[in-house]
Amino acid sequence: MSSLQHILERLESGRVRTVGLKGAARGWVLSRLRKERNAPLLCVTADEDAAEALFDDLSFFFGGPHSGRVVLLPGDDALPWDELVPDSPTVAERLGTLFKLRTGAAIDAVVLPARGLSRKVLPPDVMATLSREVTKADELGRDGLARLLTDMGYRHSPLVEDQGSYSLRGDIIDVFPPLTTRPVRLEFFGDSIESMREFDPDSQRTLEETSHLTLLPARELFFSEKTRAAAEATLRRLGDEANLPTAQVREKIERIREGLSPGGLEGLMPGFWGTLASLFDYLPHWHPTPLVYVDDAVATTRALEEFDSESERSYREAVARGELVLPPKDHHLSRAEVLAALTRFPTVEGGALSLEAVDARPPLAFTFGETKELRESIKSHHGEEGALTPL
Repeated sequence: MSSLQHILERLESGRVRTVGLKGAARGWVLSRLRKERNAPLLCVTADEDAAEALFDDLSFFFGGPHSGRVVLLPGDDALPWDELVPDSPTVAERLGTLFKLRTGAAIDAVVLPARGLSRKVLPPDVMATLSREVTKADELGRDGLARLLTDMGYRHSPLVEDQGSYSLRGDIIDVFPPLTTRPVRLEFFGDSIESMREFDPDSQRTLEETSHLTLLPARELFFSEKTRAAAEATLRRLGDEANLPTAQVREKIERIREGLSPGGLEGLMPGFWGTLASLFDYLPHWHPTPLVYVDDAVATTRALEEFDSESERSYREAVARGELVLPPKDHHLSRAEVLAALTRFPTVEGGALSLEAVDARPPLAFTFGETKELRESIKSHHGEEGALTPL
């Protein structure tokens, strides 16, 4: 019986440890497991670099990096209490992946680092409420669409060059949603959409026409009528608990009321939405029982422990500075919570050692030859005729 068949057999008991499953070989084995079990993959790594490497390995066996069948769910280098504005492309990629999960998109694998699994995100119902398909049949009107974009967190700017922004010019709205690789120009005639065309953000020249536009939240933290009220209530509560002077609390509330940039308020993000969700809340919308693959169980556990420690330290430093912020439990799942949630799913572990429970059975061993040169050769030809000539 092959090692692959042994995995399938042992998965009936819930968890399988492996050794020797690394490099491009992981992609082949995981693609076979995806096919044999008819269930998508949730792949967890210790850090961002390992997640990108696994994304590359998997993508080759699922149609290439641009097929959309394998997606990344990035974490954040910065913590919510560090007073740093999150990287916009990272936020856009995260929101795009969450939208796909919420809508049950046909994705074969989601790859994410341990921090991305622990990090809390917009609740699935908020994602659904703040998302919309726009077609030419819609009678939104230019001003109606502009209000909708503002409520979704899009930033109004004179020129649209970056994801999450929109501009107004006569009867034209330019918008760059997180899911698209190029912005879209909508021309209105009255309340009707006359045309929708992609355009080059550098030259601003229109390109091919499109029949629909998928809009989803542009940011995780933004001001709308609802989020302003929730954020104000949270600030007042925290101010009362900390016995801060009314003037200090009022200063922060005025900033929210004036609609100034929410950047730097990430420590309050759960208060903008009442509560946040986790990736595990999205999974039922995608697939009831995805197959979990933990690339290096020991390193992943260590990364979760370090995230807990760093978060507690950063939070305490923010409180010592007199900042009004919410504690780590509102921002992310603890190591214990992540590991407990993972036990609900069939799991394959790399690295021989287990996440927590002791398994008396020895790990399943995989033996593969060195494939680095072959992998790079095939990768450089992917999508071209003769891509397999290196074989």
